[in-house]
Amino acid sequence: MLEDKGLKELWDYLNNNKNGCLDVLKVCAKIGKDFNSRGDRFDKAAIIDTTYALLDEIEYLDAVGHDHSFRTYRISSKGQKNAFCKKKPITYEIALTNTRDEKKERDQDFDLLIITQTTPPMAIAITTYEAAMKNKKVTGDQIKTRIEYKDLKFIIHPSEGISFEKEKTDFRLYKKAYLNAIIKKCLKD
Repeated sequence: MLEDKGLKELWDYLNNNKNGCLDVLKVCAKIGKDFNSRGDRFDKAAIIDTTYALLDEIEYLDAVGHDHSFRTYRISSKGQKNAFCKKKPITYEIALTNTRDEKKERDQDFDLLIITQTTPPMAIAITTYEAAMKNKKVTGDQIKTRIEYKDLKFIIHPSEGISFEKEKTDFRLYKKAYLNAIIKKCLKD
């Protein structure tokens, strides 16, 4: 398994805050498919990232290349419905970044990576930048990777079978109300 000071610190912290990690997964379950469309995916990521930031030592930044800070470490957060393969000890392909016609080789802009599987069996794992980049490939305007399980530290493993009931709520209605409130405030001032 990986030996990295930052990885160990984050793993210890998240393991000691397992209920907070379960809260992240509960939010993923309640959102369900409401924000899976192309235009809503950034909102879904922001909701998940903000939920991680409810943990005291994780700050949501939404900076270039990373989403959080934890102590002195920059964390990138990736969530997808199928992140971890069931039959092979490797992740499915994870898009690390959109280069948007930028240079294909990027400077290291995160230290640690949190991967959240947003559908049952729900799971959370972490790894280092080096492990995330080991199997990277550039396809079009994306840098993608697959990470072997031996290079991951699971906080909640898929084999635990975590799942939550989804309430019948259309969270897009909340988004619409929020956007309308912003527009009204702008027009009022």
